[in-house]
Amino acid sequence: MAVNGVYDSSGYNFGSLASIRKQAYAIADRVEAQSAARKEEENKSGLIKNPDTGEMVEISTISEKQREEWDRRHDLNYVSPQEAMLGFLATAPHADEIEADQARGAKFSKIQDKMLAGKKITGAELKFLQENYPEMAATAKRMEQEAAQLEQRLKSAKTKDGKYQSYMEAKMQIMSSASKYDGDFLYLSAALDEAYARHTGRGGAAKRIDTWV
Repeated sequence: MAVNGVYDSSGYNFGSLASIRKQAYAIADRVEAQSAARKEEENKSGLIKNPDTGEMVEISTISEKQREEWDRRHDLNYVSPQEAMLGFLATAPHADEIEADQARGAKFSKIQDKMLAGKKITGAELKFLQENYPEMAATAKRMEQEAAQLEQRLKSAKTKDGKYQSYMEAKMQIMSSASKYDGDFLYLSAALDEAYARHTGRGGAAKRIDTWV
C-alpha cells in the first residue's frame, strides 16, 4: 500500500514511485534483451518451443500469428509476479496523484491490497473507486464476474480433478490475453485463486498457483 509515499503491496516494499519506475524500466530492458536473444537463437535453429507441450517445433510449420503468441508467452517467463506488479504500479493511472494525496492514496491502497488478495470489495469501496479510479472499479467488477463464472463451473464439475481442471482452464484463459505488465492479470488470477479456495473449503490456506508459462 502507499503510506507516506512508500508502496507496499502483498508484502513487498517497492519504495517510492521514482524507485518503482526506475526498477520497472530496468526490468523491461532486461526482458527485451532476453527476448531478442531467444528469438535470435530460434531463427538460427529454425526451432521454437511449444509452451503447451515443451516440444521443439519447426518455425516453418506454424503461422506468424502462432509464433507471436508463443513468443509472448515465453516472454512472460522472464517476469516474476513481483516484477509484474512493479510494472503495473509504474504505469498505474493516477500514480502520481496517489503518492501526492496521502489520505486518498492510503484508502485506495487498502482496497488495492484487498483486491490483490482476490477478495470481493464492499459497495462503499466500489463507489470510492468509481468516483476516483474508474479503471480500478472496472477491474473490481471483472474480478467478481470471473470469480462467479468459475464458481458456476466448479459447481458443475463432478470430481475433484474436474474442479481443478476448470480452475486451471480459467487461469489459462485470462493469461492468454495478458501482456507482460497487465495489472488486471494479477487481480483476476487472485480472484480465481480465492474462488477456488472458497469452493474447495481450503480457505486462506489454499496454495496460490502461478501460471506464468
